Amino acid sequence: YPEKLPAREHFAFYAQHFNSVELNNSFYRQPPKERFVAWAEQAPPGFLFAVKGSRFITHIKRLVVESKSIDLVVDAARGLGDKLGPILFQLQANFRLDLERLEHFVAMLPTDIRFALEFRHESWLVPAVFDVLRAHRIALCIPDHPKIPKSLEITSDFTYIRMHLPPSGLGYGERALQPWAQHVRNWSARNLDVFVYFNNDMEGHAIKDAQALISLLDF
Repeated sequence: YPEKLPAREHFAFYAQHFNSVELNNSFYRQPPKERFVAWAEQAPPGFLFAVKGSRFITHIKRLVVESKSIDLVVDAARGLGDKLGPILFQLQANFRLDLERLEHFVAMLPTDIRFALEFRHESWLVPAVFDVLRAHRIALCIPDHPKIPKSLEITSDFTYIRMHLPPSGLGYGERALQPWAQHVRNWSARNLDVFVYFNNDMEGHAIKDAQALISLLDF
């Protein structure tokens, strides 16, 4: 952000350059619906918020929850109105495949909202899981991280990419982003909506990399 830009104007400045953002604070503590309404009012037309689902669901209860826990997340996020993008649920790296638990969980998700699931243990990346996601039109999140397994399987009418800093910690750079730009082109050609988010970092590489990817795509 410009050095003298007041903090209250940061989001408006961000929204001049990007058309979406992933909200992470909702993972740690559930914001009230009024907060989501306020965020939506600040956003320009066409802007979308992705919402990271509560760690209570994914890390503490490990998907074994009653529908009211899901409703708490979803009902608050609905405060974003037409600016609500996907809701992401990220599982822990030590959470291994449990197909029955997955099936029970996704069956409770409302069908009028987009959801994505990020698995951090390789045991989940199997056809049986893809079939469950596809049956419920839930996207398989694709994390780009050297220590997180990934699959480029498409299981919905959109895909959700989370770009983490490469091992160098120096950002991606145009060369490393070119293959991802081609993936985005291919998915877009299939009429898929593509959500790409870069993990925030203290040095600002995420902003530069996001701008570089947009430039490569020439959207």
